[in-house]
Amino acid sequence: MHEFSVAQSIADTVCSRVNPERLRKVTLDIGTYSGVFPDSLRMYLELIFEERNAKGVELEMNRVEASCVCECGENYKLDKFHDPCPKCGGYNREITGGKDCMIRTVEVEDA
Repeated sequence: MHEFSVAQSIADTVCSRVNPERLRKVTLDIGTYSGVFPDSLRMYLELIFEERNAKGVELEMNRVEASCVCECGENYKLDKFHDPCPKCGGYNREITGGKDCMIRTVEVEDA
């Protein structure tokens, strides 16, 4: 159900800035460690947009891989959460990307 509140927030943000009837496409970036399931988010967004007269909105969802920086200074993509740093084998790292769910673009029909 987490995706329902995320979908509501996305729809609120988009519909507060554009006329829902003119909305054509929304592109989202969804991080692999955001905790958001794209299929569930899509289902809720379709329902919410339809309720707001934004029928037939195309939803594009891009997965963003997790990235890290290790205490040794190595920047790397994180495939599995428990994978060590490929340079030093350590686990003391900061996740620097792939934790967010962001609206990338919004496309509307010309007036």
